[in-house]
Amino acid sequence: AVDLSGVALYTDPAELFARERLDAVSITVPTHLHADVSVRALEAGAHVLCEKPMALSCAEGRRMLDAAASAGRHLQIGHCIRFWPEYVKAREIVTDGAYGRVISATFRRFSATARTRRGCWFGDASQSGGMLFDLHSHDTDFVQHLFGLPQSVCSHGDLESGGANHIVTAYRYAGGPLVTAEGGWAMTPSHGFQMVFTLVMEGAVVCFDSKKTPTLTVYPESGEPFSPPIAAGDGYEHQIRHFIGLIRGDRMPAVISPHNALTTLRLLEAERESMAEGQAIEIKEEIIGRKCQQETTVCGWPLSVCSWSLRCDPDGVARALSELDIRLVNLALKPVFAENGAEYLAAVRRLAWPLSAATIGFFHEDYTSLESIRTTGGIVPDAHWPRSREMVLRAIDLTVELGAPFLTLHAGFIEEEDGTAAQRVRDRLTLLADAAGEHGIGLLLETGQESAGSLRHLLETLRHPALGINFDPANMILYGKGNPVQAIGTLAPWIRHIHVKDALTARQPGQWGTEVPWGDGEVGQQDFLQALHKVGYRGALAIEREAGDDRQRDIGIAIKRLRRE
Repeated sequence: AVDLSGVALYTDPAELFARERLDAVSITVPTHLHADVSVRALEAGAHVLCEKPMALSCAEGRRMLDAAASAGRHLQIGHCIRFWPEYVKAREIVTDGAYGRVISATFRRFSATARTRRGCWFGDASQSGGMLFDLHSHDTDFVQHLFGLPQSVCSHGDLESGGANHIVTAYRYAGGPLVTAEGGWAMTPSHGFQMVFTLVMEGAVVCFDSKKTPTLTVYPESGEPFSPPIAAGDGYEHQIRHFIGLIRGDRMPAVISPHNALTTLRLLEAERESMAEGQAIEIKEEIIGRKCQQETTVCGWPLSVCSWSLRCDPDGVARALSELDIRLVNLALKPVFAENGAEYLAAVRRLAWPLSAATIGFFHEDYTSLESIRTTGGIVPDAHWPRSREMVLRAIDLTVELGAPFLTLHAGFIEEEDGTAAQRVRDRLTLLADAAGEHGIGLLLETGQESAGSLRHLLETLRHPALGINFDPANMILYGKGNPVQAIGTLAPWIRHIHVKDALTARQPGQWGTEVPWGDGEVGQQDFLQALHKVGYRGALAIEREAGDDRQRDIGIAIKRLRRE
């Protein structure tokens, strides 16, 4: 037994944080107190590991997220299923792709809480969030961890006293797997607790049942069923080790971020709304940043501005954003690696913008001419690969830390006719995409330096779930790589982020085209936006301007023209 007789006991968190100097706090109070106690702990300078769910509303979750950003402290929410060995292994199997795509995924979670904990705070939905927030949240969170944000949710539940004892939710993914999750806490005590999942894949079925031994079994299309090796211990232990690693400053995989936990709250609120209204609820591609304000939108798409377009320091960018009435930023990370990089990063952390994406460029790139960028662009040049690799891996860490969902970059010209060189670049992209995927973000390749068909062929060859596209229509014109509106249809399954930029075709072959303000070039705003609507694009529109004497004015023009649609 552990002797706790010398441990000071407090009944008032305010007194605790005023008297004690704490490195970290584990918060396991009733759910309705999570936000208040977490914010107090963060403001007192402590790192926080808070039990799931994050809070009972997105508004409370945002308070926690903002407090962590302001204090510069780690906030980890205890979504332990992301660390549970069988679930970790299942995600590895899906990500590896050896068994092909997931056709369907079913998750089930049952307990007897409603019968065994009558009369305590668990039974009061105003304090616990009820079964939906306390039990079902595990699977809601893992669904978005495994498959990303669904397009909509449709939930049916056994409603009682404002809560629900049982729920079944369908998560809709366009062109993706059929995903459902069932949860209930009205099981009999003799049944007890059980968690189950079944993943039906093209080449195997993966089954987990906490009541069976072994708990996890893979049934391949050919060969005998087998139980893959999994880590020892349970999710509780692994999430605590992860939290300690963050505090120590160790390089830890990005398994869970406060933004992930906030997204889970948004999904839970949508499921509750769906049950109440008896219909599916659309999940918009919300960019959940540090500040989480209501973003300026056009046709439902959040508007963002590329920070490098403004050609000033972060405080200058902040002033320009205020004048433009835009809060969302596509942040340049290249300045972090320059001489005054520490000051730049400190300012970015202080300003704590919500980010639509982060972008990394390289110092060796030469955009003087098409020929110069062909030989120096992106991660292709062998002489610069070690430094490029180091920069991208660091940029991935920063993208996660700053709360951006994507890191974008120009990969460079991939010369398919040189098979050895092309394979070398594909291997590099796979390495970087693996790192991004492990950290829970997307690595987006910017259009322009190859045709839409060539880029699609590359992505189909790699088949990496973390890889996507940052679609820049002007680049396709500037590089002479085809019609951008037509390219949207070709690349639609991978488009995750958009650069709003316009251009005119080069007067002579082999030369650059000319960048012009949005709406003055050949992209064609109406056709472009209609094409995005047609393919169901749900991300941000980030306005980029890399030419002109008054770029802030040109960005303002773009905003006005977009708002007319």
